[in-house]
Amino acid sequence: MAAEMCVRFREVLQDQDYPLRWKEITVANGGVYSQSPEGNIPESGGGYSYKESGHVTSPTRNRFIYWRTKQNVVELVEVSLDYNLGSNCVRFSFPDAPIAGGLSIHESHGYVIILVPTLGAAHRLIFPHPNRLQKYENIYSKGSDLCVASIFSHATVISTQDPANCHHLTPGGGGAYHITAATTWLASDGEAHYAMVTGSGSILLVKLPPTGVHGGSTQSELQQTSIMQRLWSGLLPSAMKGNQISPDASVSLCFHQIGKEKFIYAVCRDHKIRLWSCKSNECVMVTDLLEAMPVYLGTATETMTGNGHMVKTFYQQSTQDTMLCVYLCLEDSCQFCVYNPVIIDGAHTLELMATVFGFEEQIVDFCVTSTHIWTLHLDGEMETVVRCAPIFSEGPAILNWLTVLMEPVERSDLEIPTHVDPREAYVAQIFTPGRFSTLAILKACNIYRRCLDTAQLPDAACIPVAALKAEVLAIVEHEIQTAASEYEMVEEEYYQLQLDQWTRFYSCCVQYQEQGTRALGIFADGITGMVSIVKSNMASFIRICDPIEHIHMTAEPHSIREMLISMPQFNAEPQLCHDMQLLCNAIKLVGQCLTDEVTYYFEQDLYHTQCPREVAKSIAMNLIAEQHPRPNVDRDTGPLTEIERHIQSIEDTFQVVSTLIELLDLGQGQPEGMLDDASVDAARQLLVGHLFGSTSGIRLLCNSTRQMAVARLEVARNLLVLLTLMAQLTGQASVQMAGVSIITSELISRVSTIVQSYYIIKWCSDTVATPPQANVVDSNVRQLEALDLTDTLPAGTLQKELLENLSVLELFLRAEGGEKVQYLLSQGDLLEEDPCAVWKNVLMPVVTSICQLIWPSGSSFVLPEFLLYNCQYVHLQDYVRLTRQWCEWNASSSNFVLGQSYLNCGEPYKSIECFRAATHGIKSEEFLMKLLQMAVEDPKHTEVIYYLKVIRLYEQFRLPDLIVTLAKTAISIAEDDDPNVPTLWSKVFKHQLELGHSEEAYNAMIANPDPSRRKDCLRQFLVVLCERADLQTLVQLPYKDRHVDLEEEVVNVLASRARSIDLSKHNYYDLLYAFHVFRGNFRRAGTVMYEYGLRVGQELSNLKGLQQQAKCYLAMLNALRLVNPKYAWIVKPIPSTKQVEETAASPKRDADGNTCCPTLHRQVELLELEDIEREYMLVHARLQLLQKDADPAHMTGPTPPADETVGLLVNAGLFDSAINICKLYKMPFTTIFEGLASRCVSLAASSQDYMPAESAYTAAAWHWLQQNELTSANATRDTSAADQAWRLLQSYLNKYEDPTTRYHRCVAVKLLSHNFHLPDWFIASYKKINAPELLSLYLNYDLLEEAALLVIEYIDAILGNGNEYFGLQTSLRCGAPAVWLPYLYIDQLLTALSVQSDKFYAQVCILVTQSHLV
Repeated sequence: MAAEMCVRFREVLQDQDYPLRWKEITVANGGVYSQSPEGNIPESGGGYSYKESGHVTSPTRNRFIYWRTKQNVVELVEVSLDYNLGSNCVRFSFPDAPIAGGLSIHESHGYVIILVPTLGAAHRLIFPHPNRLQKYENIYSKGSDLCVASIFSHATVISTQDPANCHHLTPGGGGAYHITAATTWLASDGEAHYAMVTGSGSILLVKLPPTGVHGGSTQSELQQTSIMQRLWSGLLPSAMKGNQISPDASVSLCFHQIGKEKFIYAVCRDHKIRLWSCKSNECVMVTDLLEAMPVYLGTATETMTGNGHMVKTFYQQSTQDTMLCVYLCLEDSCQFCVYNPVIIDGAHTLELMATVFGFEEQIVDFCVTSTHIWTLHLDGEMETVVRCAPIFSEGPAILNWLTVLMEPVERSDLEIPTHVDPREAYVAQIFTPGRFSTLAILKACNIYRRCLDTAQLPDAACIPVAALKAEVLAIVEHEIQTAASEYEMVEEEYYQLQLDQWTRFYSCCVQYQEQGTRALGIFADGITGMVSIVKSNMASFIRICDPIEHIHMTAEPHSIREMLISMPQFNAEPQLCHDMQLLCNAIKLVGQCLTDEVTYYFEQDLYHTQCPREVAKSIAMNLIAEQHPRPNVDRDTGPLTEIERHIQSIEDTFQVVSTLIELLDLGQGQPEGMLDDASVDAARQLLVGHLFGSTSGIRLLCNSTRQMAVARLEVARNLLVLLTLMAQLTGQASVQMAGVSIITSELISRVSTIVQSYYIIKWCSDTVATPPQANVVDSNVRQLEALDLTDTLPAGTLQKELLENLSVLELFLRAEGGEKVQYLLSQGDLLEEDPCAVWKNVLMPVVTSICQLIWPSGSSFVLPEFLLYNCQYVHLQDYVRLTRQWCEWNASSSNFVLGQSYLNCGEPYKSIECFRAATHGIKSEEFLMKLLQMAVEDPKHTEVIYYLKVIRLYEQFRLPDLIVTLAKTAISIAEDDDPNVPTLWSKVFKHQLELGHSEEAYNAMIANPDPSRRKDCLRQFLVVLCERADLQTLVQLPYKDRHVDLEEEVVNVLASRARSIDLSKHNYYDLLYAFHVFRGNFRRAGTVMYEYGLRVGQELSNLKGLQQQAKCYLAMLNALRLVNPKYAWIVKPIPSTKQVEETAASPKRDADGNTCCPTLHRQVELLELEDIEREYMLVHARLQLLQKDADPAHMTGPTPPADETVGLLVNAGLFDSAINICKLYKMPFTTIFEGLASRCVSLAASSQDYMPAESAYTAAAWHWLQQNELTSANATRDTSAADQAWRLLQSYLNKYEDPTTRYHRCVAVKLLSHNFHLPDWFIASYKKINAPELLSLYLNYDLLEEAALLVIEYIDAILGNGNEYFGLQTSLRCGAPAVWLPYLYIDQLLTALSVQSDKFYAQVCILVTQSHLV
C-alpha cells in the first residue's frame, strides 16, 4: 500500500501534430431561455470510458470519449489507443442556446447516449455502440493502419431532429428560467433525467422516456414548501425573492438511484446537501456538510457561502456501491468528503467514509475513482496543477497528495549558439514532433497574414506539414526584409535581425500553444487506471512514473525513501537503501549545479561523438574551479561541499553505484533473445494484438519513452559527473574513499556507455523521419530481394503527408517495432487479469520494452534494421556514427547497414570498407547470420557467401569496379575447392568486361575453373567485343594456355552467332574469317566466306547483298588458292531449311504402333575451286545485269541457273560474260551467236548511215558494244554500230567456231530466217570451213541463185581454181587425194532450177550443169 501511495505520475501530451477533422452539425433548439445571471458560462470538459475498457477482448478496450463545451458548442471526440477511428470528431452547435453544463455519456442497450442540457432545452444524442460497429475480424487482423468506424461516423443532422430526443424548457410563472448549474443522468431503465438549478434556487427536473418507448417528456420544479422552509431555514419562500439567489440554492447536483427510486443530491450554498426524490419531487434528506469539517474551524463557516462546492458520484469496486464525493470550498480551507448513501430504519442518511484535505487553490474540476481523487487546479500564476490523493490512507492527509509532473510550457526565448543559423534552429524547434500543434503554428501564421493583408491559410486539418513549413519560412523572411533598414548590412546586424524576427514568431507560437493547452476538465477510468486532462485543443494523459523518474523528479525525501523501500533491491537491505538515498541526493545536487547551457552543450558534445567521460571531466573540473579557488568563500557552504558530505556518508560507494547502474542499464534483460522463443501461445498474441497500436496510442508510447529516456539520461549524466568529481576529489583532505581505481576504470566507463545509450533513445524520439521518394522505395525493395530478405520487406508505405513530421521512434513503432513490442508483451502475464488495469500495469512495461528494443548496448539490432528497410539512410548513418565508437554490440552489423546506407546516398567507395569490416561478425551477430541464411561451419566458405551477397547488392547500383574488388577479395579468401569460386570469377569477368578491360576479362575467363561457366563467359566476351567493334583484340587473343584451349569454342560461338543473327544488321562471318586467317587456317576461312555468301544470296535480295556475295566468293577463292592444291576443297554447308523439312515430317510407326525414328541421310557435297568460280561468275553476271538494267527482278530470288543467266546476258548485250559462263559450265555458244546475229540484223536494218550517234538505237548499241571486247583495229570514228556489231560477230566466229561449224550454221539460220543476206565475210568464212552446209542452207531457204553461184565456185575450186577459198587442201588432179562434191545438194539444186520458168534461173541451170559436167 505504501508503495502504491508513493507512486508519482506524469503528464503525457497527445495529438500535437495531427489536427482533428471535425464534422459540423447544427441542432435546432427553439427553446425559451435567458442568459445566466452570472455572465457567460465558462468552458468545460470531461470524458467517459466505456464499461468494458479493461476487457482485453472487447472492441472498447483502451477506448474513450472526451468532450468540450464552449458557449453553444459541444465538441465530442472518440479516441482509441488500439485502433485508428474514422470520423471520430463531431461538433454540435445549438444556435442561441448556450450549454448549461452537466453533459454526461452513458451506455444502454447497444447504444451510446449523450445527454446535453442547454439553457433552453434538454437534448439526447444517440449513437451506435462500438460493439455493434466493429467487426470482430478487425480485432485479430494485422496492420498499424487499420481503421475502424467511430460511433460518431453515423452522426447526421437528421439523427438530431427526432422530437422524442429533445425537450424544450417551459417557462415558469416568472418567465424564462435562469439556469445556473445542471446535471444529467440515464437511469437503468433508459429514462433520461436532466436536473437544472434555476436562479431562484429551485431545481428543474426534466425526464425523457426511454429510447423507442412512446410517451412524452415531463418537466417539474423541485422546491421546498413554505412549512419546510420555516422549519429548516426560517426563511421566506424563494419564489418571493425574485431573481435573488436563495441561500439554500443548489450549486452542484448529481443523480443517484437507490433500489428502483431515483434521487438528486444537491450541494447548496448553505453547506448542506439535500436529497430530492424524483418520484415525489420532495426533499427527503438534509445533511450539514460542516459536520465533516475540523472542530477548529468553528462556527464562522456557517456564515460563508459555498459557491464553489461540487458533488460527484463514483463506483466503489470493493464494496460495489455508488458513493458521493463532495468538495467543500471555503474561504480559508477546502476538503473532499466521501459519503456512502445508506438507508437506516427507512431514513436516508450519508455515512462519512473518508475525508481528504485539499489545497487552497482555484479548482477547475475533479474526478474520483475507487482509490484516488484527482484534482485539476490553477495556481497563483494560473498554471495548471494536477494532484491525486488516495481516498483511504494513513498518516497526515496533506502529505498524501501527489503533484503530477506536468509538461513544462515552452520557453519563448531559446539559447541559440552564435555559430548556428537562427532560421535553422527555430525551424527545428517549431517542427520538432510533439512540440507545437499544427493549429498553434497556423494561428501564428494567420496573425502575420492579417498584418500582411493577404489571404489566410486553410484549415489545420487540410494543410500538409511541408506546406506549413514553407509558409512559416516565407512569413519570417518577409518580416526580415521589411525590418531591414538598409539594402546592405554587415553580417552581425543581419544575424541579430534574423534572431529578433524568429524570436518574435516563436513567441507567438508559444502563446497560442499555451492557449491551446489550457485545461478544462479531468476524467479517469477506475478500471484501466487511465487519467486524462481535457484541454482547449487536445487531450493529455497522466501515466505512472518509472521508479528512476520518480526518484529523480521528487523533492520530498520521504517519498524517495518509500519508493526505494518498495523496490526489491532495497527491501531487505536498509543500509543499501540509505546509501542509495544519499547517492540520489548527491546526484540531484550535481544536477542543480549544471546550468541549462552546460546541459545543452553536453548533449551537443554527445551528438558530435565526444567521449562523455571527457566531457564530464571538463564539467567536474569547472565545478571544482568555481568553488575552491575563490578567495573569501566559505567552503562549508557551497553545493560542492554538500556533495562531498553526501559522498562521505555513503558506507559502500561501489555497491550503491553498481546497484544504480544496474537499475539504469536496460540492456541486461536482452529482450531480443525472447523474440527467438517460438512457444508463445497464439491466443495470447491475439489478446495483445493492436494494443496501443493506433496513431494516438503510438504517440503516447513515443512521448512516454522520450520522457523516461530524458529523465534517465539526466540521472546517468549527473551520476557520471558525480563519479568524475569523486575521482578528482579523492586524495584531498575533503574526500577519503577506497576503490577509486575501480570507479575510474569500471564504473565511469559503464555509466558513460549508459549515458550514450539513453542519448540514442532521445535522439530517436527527437529526429524527424525523412519521407522517401517512390523510386527510392522501389530501389530498396530490389536491394532486399537481392539480399534474400524478402520476408523483411515493409508491409506498406506510410502516407507522405503523415511521414513528413514523424519521429524515427514513432515510425519504428508504427511498423516493425510495434509488432515486436506486442510480441514481447504476449510472453508475459500482464494481461492475464480481466478486466486489466492497462495503464497501471501494462503501459510502463511496454515503454521499458521499447527502450530495450532500441537499446544499443545489447543484442537487439531491430532499430538499425528498420531504418535500413524503410529508407532512412541519413538517420541510419547518424545512428552508426553515434554508436560505433563506444558500442561493441553488433559492430559488424552496423558496418553492414552503414555500407548499404552509403550505397544509397551515392558514396559507394566509403561503403566497400564498411562491408569488409562487417565480415568479422558473420559468425556471431544475428543480423548477419540471418542475412547469410546458413549455419556457420566453414568460416572461409561463409565469408565467401557473404561477399557474394554484397556483390549482388552492388550489382543493383551498377558499380563494376567495386564489384571486381570485392570478388577478388573473396577469391583470395576462398579455398580451391570452394564451389563459389567459379561464380566469383564469372563476376570478375562480367564486370571487367563492363568496364572495358578486355584483357582483364579474358584473364578472368581463362582462370575460371568451371568449363561450363568458362564457355558462358566466352560467349558473352565475344558478343561484347563484337558490339564494341574491338575486333582486333578479339582476333589476336590466344584463347589458350597450358590447361585451357578455347579456340574451337570461339569458332563455334562465332559460327553460332553468325548463323543466328540477321545479316542486314550484324556480320560475324568477316570476324570469323579474320580469326582463321590470323591463325593461317585458310581452308576454314574459305568455308566461312562461302557460307556467308550462300546466306547473303538467300537473305539479302538487293544490290548490296549481291555485291557482298561476290566479295565473299572472291575472298573464298583467294583463301583456297593459298592452300595446298591437294586440299583446296570444302564441304558445302547444308541449308537449315532442309533440316527443318526433314524433322517436320510426320512420325512413322511400326506394326506395334511404336514411333520409328527415321534415319536422316545427309549427302555431303564437295566443292573445288572450279565450282566456286562458276558460282562467282553467275553472281558477277547478275551484278552486270543490274548495272545494265536496275530491274528488281535481277536482285530477288535465288541465283538463276547458268543457261538462264546466259540468256539474260545475251538479252543485255553482255556477250563476253555469257561466253565466259558458257566456258565454265561447258555449254554451247549457240544462244550467244543467235542473240548477237539478231542484234546485227536489227542494227543493219535501222542504220541509215555510218554516223554512230545519230539515232537512239545506235547509241544504245554502242553502249552494249562497249561492254564487250571490241576489235579496235578497224574501229574508227566513221565506223557504224552495225559494222562494229558485225565485226564482233566475226571475231566470235573466228575464236569459238568448232569443226562442226554449228555456230556458223546458227548464225546463218538466224540471218536467213530474218530474210537478211549473208554478209560476204560470213560467206567467205562459211565456204572455207563448210561450203556444203552453206549450200544446204541456201537450198533450205530457197536461195537458188546464191546456191548456184556457190556450186559453180565450189566446182571451180575443186578443179583447182581458188581452192584456198573453200579450205580445200587439194584439187581434182591426178595423183592427188580424193575430193568430193555434195552431189545430193547439187542434184537438188538442179531439180529446183529445172522447174523454174524464169529465164534467169534457166541460164543459171545451164551454167551449173555445164560446170557439173566438166
